Amino acid sequence: MGARALMTTEIVSITADAGLDEAARLLVAHGVNALPVVAPDGSVLGVVGIKDVLRSPLPSLHGALLTRHQRLDDRARTLPSVRVDEVMARPAITVGPEASAADVTATMVNRGIHPLVVVEDGRLLGVIGRADVVRLMLEVLDRDNNHQDEEEQD
Repeated sequence: MGARALMTTEIVSITADAGLDEAARLLVAHGVNALPVVAPDGSVLGVVGIKDVLRSPLPSLHGALLTRHQRLDDRARTLPSVRVDEVMARPAITVGPEASAADVTATMVNRGIHPLVVVEDGRLLGVIGRADVVRLMLEVLDRDNNHQDEEEQD
């Protein structure tokens, strides 16, 4: 099984110029931990996630982004003024649709990537989350158990 079979194709994405408040609303509304950030031509620029929202920076007078906040309401008020492209992880770590499940899992585990973005010819095709990989692991386990049960009956 490869990335194409593992990936989710109902993708929620966001543009780089969107506000972090919009990203936060999409993340919560769709119950996902991260969103691919796409350019107008559909190419993947990066990924923005819940942790980026939680660490929302406060613009300084000198244009630098500072992440020190003492109060939750101060942090919340910064969200509309921070653009996604200011905090997104870039470049996005991607795999092609033909990547093996073993390669997908290794990339996620060894590089700490979640979700993993699937692209073909530079265009977003899908995303693979940890739950997708765990689902595959459980399917393998169930197949093994069913095969073992069949052998015991013979």
